[in-house]
Amino acid sequence: MEQHSSNRRFADEEMHVLHHLGISVLSQWNELPRDLQRRFFRLAVNAVSSPDRIHLSEQIARFLHLHADDASTTNDDNDNNDNDQGRQP
Repeated sequence: MEQHSSNRRFADEEMHVLHHLGISVLSQWNELPRDLQRRFFRLAVNAVSSPDRIHLSEQIARFLHLHADDASTTNDDNDNNDNDQGRQP
């Protein structure tokens, strides 16, 4: 499927990798130092054009707040799945 956005930076296959990388980072979010959390947050918000930054900032903040307690559960589940399947990081 063709995407008509002039801001497209990544191929669909790369977006798949970025999706899973993002999930991995989020699963460890609560373990990250606060300054690194803020840096990631700022980088994500600044990746969009200026008019969209406030909206994206609010979306990210709401998402992180709603899923603040999910990280440890998700991490434990993923660790068990990786060990069962013999995968290495």
